[in-house]
Amino acid sequence: MSTIVDEMSTKNLANALFPLTRLSILRELILSNGKSIHLRELARRTGLDARGVQREVRNLLDVGIIDEEKSGNQKLYRINEKCPVYPELKMLIIKTVGVADEIRKALEPLKNKIKMAFIYGSIAKGNEDSQSDIDLMLVGDVKLEVLFKALSDAHYKLKRVINPSTISVNEFKERLTDDEDFISRIWKDQKIILIGNEDEFKRLG
Repeated sequence: MSTIVDEMSTKNLANALFPLTRLSILRELILSNGKSIHLRELARRTGLDARGVQREVRNLLDVGIIDEEKSGNQKLYRINEKCPVYPELKMLIIKTVGVADEIRKALEPLKNKIKMAFIYGSIAKGNEDSQSDIDLMLVGDVKLEVLFKALSDAHYKLKRVINPSTISVNEFKERLTDDEDFISRIWKDQKIILIGNEDEFKRLG
């Protein structure tokens, strides 16, 4: 029950499925944690032309993927969580250009010290709310203070608390054999693998 996030394959997948403007708008609205955003702010965040953003917003409204609301003279937009394809769309964005991609990029400078890195918990399961932390597990030799510094930019961009844990390869291997242990439970549960792969898990176990 895991998904492996690879930089080239995930970005190619996202770009193949969506035009740049649509992909950028969906990313911002899905990562806004349920908050509404006005058109100019969407254009600013995406770095795209406001007229192009407006056209794509209209397309997304027409098919029910986003909702529109008014606040004074402003029109605000938010993702429509009642849309039939919302759960699948959200997980696709998270795995390709969202949470997973931002954290994977943040960990890249530390990659040679990390045997395995994965997101677990509510984000990986797709049942998080606006207050949910991003639970991150690293197997390897990275000090927490170094890790927090590396993740600071991702924390700012994602506007969520990142809750990292680190564990040595030997301790991970030992705790994986106990079915009641926390490490064993999250290993068996849904996870998004950022560094390493399923074979690495099997060899460590």
